[in-house]
Amino acid sequence: MKKNYLITSFITLCFGFLSYGQIVINEVDSDTDGTDVAEFIELKWTPNTALDGYVVVLFNGADDLSYDSFDLDGKSTDANGFFILANTPLAESGDIDMGASGKIQNGPDAVAVYQANGTDFPNDTPITLTNLIDVIIYDIDEADDSGLLSGFNQTVQYNEAENNASTTQSIQRLSDGSYKISNPTFRAENENSAPCVVSLTTINTTCDMETTGVDTYSVSIGFTGGNTGISYTLSSDVGTLGGDHPNTTESGTITISMINEGTNANFTLLGGTGSSCSETRTFNSPTCFPTPTCPEVGALIITEIMQNPTTPNDVGEYFEIYNTTSSSIDLLGWTLKDSSNSGEDHIIASSVVVPANGYAVLGKDSNTANNGGVSLDYAYGNGYILGNTSDDIVLDCNGSTIDAVAWDSGVTFPNPSGKSMELATNKYTASANDTGTNWAEATVEISSGGDLGTPGSTNSFVLALREAVNLDFKVYPNPIKANLFTITTSHNDPKDVCIYTVLGKEVFTQSFAGISKTFDVSSLRSGIYILKVTEANQSATKRLVIQ
Repeated sequence: MKKNYLITSFITLCFGFLSYGQIVINEVDSDTDGTDVAEFIELKWTPNTALDGYVVVLFNGADDLSYDSFDLDGKSTDANGFFILANTPLAESGDIDMGASGKIQNGPDAVAVYQANGTDFPNDTPITLTNLIDVIIYDIDEADDSGLLSGFNQTVQYNEAENNASTTQSIQRLSDGSYKISNPTFRAENENSAPCVVSLTTINTTCDMETTGVDTYSVSIGFTGGNTGISYTLSSDVGTLGGDHPNTTESGTITISMINEGTNANFTLLGGTGSSCSETRTFNSPTCFPTPTCPEVGALIITEIMQNPTTPNDVGEYFEIYNTTSSSIDLLGWTLKDSSNSGEDHIIASSVVVPANGYAVLGKDSNTANNGGVSLDYAYGNGYILGNTSDDIVLDCNGSTIDAVAWDSGVTFPNPSGKSMELATNKYTASANDTGTNWAEATVEISSGGDLGTPGSTNSFVLALREAVNLDFKVYPNPIKANLFTITTSHNDPKDVCIYTVLGKEVFTQSFAGISKTFDVSSLRSGIYILKVTEANQSATKRLVIQ
């Protein structure tokens, strides 16, 4: 239903109907505001040329037969080469008055010009290619009419409503014989009738420097189709334009440099005579910050997670980070990741200092009136999501995972609603927070009558009493790179080994006795899993990574 720029050449080569010097259908407006009192058909040919021996015929897509015709004998084009058929409010002396309103059907229908007489086309005349000069098939958001298309040997049906503005726009012929949908140009040259041959290709934004202050950035804009003798005007509301220019270069790169970080750039390319190019692009400023200095694994650990708050739209989601070192750590440039969805990756674009042996709270919404009274050190917005039943949080510093926690729909971790999951205060290590039994539901209200949690402060004292008596076992290698891993324990008792997805689905189970056994997990896909070992009514879990 859209434009096919090969249509004119196709008809010319096969039938010879369209050629320079022949009359053409220049514009059609079949759907106008109100009761369709401003419909018109605009023909174009050599100025002041008699139209004797031609007829305009309207065809109905419902039965593919004609429903009206207008003999052009005695008529001629005006001084600008136009001839008009229009409703009474638009018609002038010398035009054909088609009646007060609603004369041109909205489609799918066709307008055709023949070298013939009006008497040759009484109503209900079938489609014919004999003496056909020009034709356009159109609609208002209807399906293509195969009868009209095949009958006239056409490949394109034009949709006057393609811009959702059929009552204020018309179908207009371009210089290459195809048509576009635009604002009417009644008795005037069609807008942008010349083609646009310049194409903007690859576009990149690059930081010139990366510091903690306000930096500058540059934009590079690739293009093709230049150096054709057409003059183009380039402009940008910020920065300095440079690089190649389509006035003199066929293919090259336009640059905009020295744009202040935080300021978006608006670029425009306008074609001169012989071009309809009018390209506008807005380039969003990148965030320029230095590569972070990364601490050791476990320097920061995740100690509290509110994955399922009672606040509307989950605006009360948050998680807490604890700095286990004696030096402050800045999160600027770190990435919050979800191991199963890279689309959630969020780069921390401002300074967030986690004090030595202190906490920082990161969440969705910093407005305490909305988020349940949680004071955030950083708001990451709606793009990073904490799954209610199972998900994970990965703290990434320049490609290195400093800490990660994956909860599992209640298999080993708590599965609360309206309460945070809190890590036991005597389990503050990057390995201990992988184990679900080291976590419990919060017992302290964040604000009176609200959700439970301790964001930014020591976790509930109950957890200090909740130290689980866990089976001691080791797993190696972890991550698993060659489908095999080994479990070792200090007891010979029978053991049950289960592996779960982070969604809580059991995907592997075996039993063994003794202190060591190697397992083959080649049947499992790469990803993060929960490994659970049970021995003598004691259970322990570890996070298991298969690469």
